[in-house]
Amino acid sequence: MKMSKMSEDFGLALVKELCPICCKEMDGSIIIGKTFNAKHAKEINKMNGQVIGFSDKPCPECQKHIDDGCFFIIGVDSEKTEDVNNPYRSGHIVGLKKDCEFVQSLEEEFRNHNYVFMDYKNMIACGMINEE
Repeated sequence: MKMSKMSEDFGLALVKELCPICCKEMDGSIIIGKTFNAKHAKEINKMNGQVIGFSDKPCPECQKHIDDGCFFIIGVDSEKTEDVNNPYRSGHIVGLKKDCEFVQSLEEEFRNHNYVFMDYKNMIACGMINEE
């Protein structure tokens, strides 16, 4: 069956995004082409089901922990990080109570995000994780 000209020129994709805390894949936005031609439609259609970046919001599971009073410390490896906007994650995630002394000592700007990145070596020094 031959596609109609309209079908060939219309790009549509449901993309995935990652939870900014645990990196779980989540359904993201629906991308709809605004330029109706075959070239742009093909580019958009290739995005369907692909991860395009991090979500602005955590996944439902992480959000539940936040709602229950959890603040996340996400371990990164500063030596392997090339772009400060995309730190190299070490795989360590620690949840602390929002009312604990460590979290309360953070600037309000950081506490408002419900998570911070910290070099995993500092997490070891603070006793949050064990040495590997």
